[in-house]
Amino acid sequence: MTDVYGGTVNKYMCSPVCPCDDAHKAVWSALSAAETKDGGKNRVQTYDDLTAAEKDALNSNAGAGDLNWNLGAATVVPLHWATKNDNLNKAGGVFDNFLACFDANLKT
Repeated sequence: MTDVYGGTVNKYMCSPVCPCDDAHKAVWSALSAAETKDGGKNRVQTYDDLTAAEKDALNSNAGAGDLNWNLGAATVVPLHWATKNDNLNKAGGVFDNFLACFDANLKT
């Protein structure tokens, strides 16, 4: 997957664009803060874990409750979780793989 999508997967998966449910949260929560950022993942567990500069790059007007993040400008992105629903891997739902989210929300 990384060979095909590169850093796009790390930036968009489990974000407001491709929200994940609690099944993914358990996997990420097992990582330390350093492991969450290392290896090209460039993620943090919560919005509050971002530095001031990372918050500015994400969207200077955003807060933890404002999910209109500028993911294109951001280097580090906080993880985002949504409630599981019947639209798994469809627009308006949660995703368990990036290809489905790409097809539903990102492909132009």
